[in-house]
Amino acid sequence: MRILSFITFLLGAAVSASAQPAPESDPARMILGAWVNKKDSRNTMVFSSNGKLLEYYDSELLFESSWEFVEECAGERTADGDYGMLRLIDSDGLQECYVVQGLESILTLLRVPEGNLLLFKRVE
Repeated sequence: MRILSFITFLLGAAVSASAQPAPESDPARMILGAWVNKKDSRNTMVFSSNGKLLEYYDSELLFESSWEFVEECAGERTADGDYGMLRLIDSDGLQECYVVQGLESILTLLRVPEGNLLLFKRVE
C-alpha cells in the first residue's frame, strides 16, 4: 500500500510539473525579440511581449500584425515535438498560420496549409 501511495505521489508530481512550462520553455517567451531571415538578411521580424509583430525589409517597416500561440489554426494542429501553432493577424483581420518547429537560436516556421518553410536566426 505504501508503494502504491508513493507511485501515485510521483505520478501526480510529474503531471503537475508538466502542466506549467518553465519560463525558458514557454514558446510565447522564447519567441520574443528580433529574428533575421536566414535566406534574406534584409528581412527581420520583431516579436514584442505586447503581442505585436513588426516585419522590416531593409530597415523599413513593411507589416505590423498581432501574434499569438493557439491550439488550432486554419484547421491544423501541431504534432508532438513542435513548439506550438503561431497565428498572425494583420490590420485587415487576415490571418496566417505557422507551426513553430524550432525555437532556440533558429526559429523554424512551417506555414500551413501551404507548407512553406521559413528559417530565422535570433539577433543577438
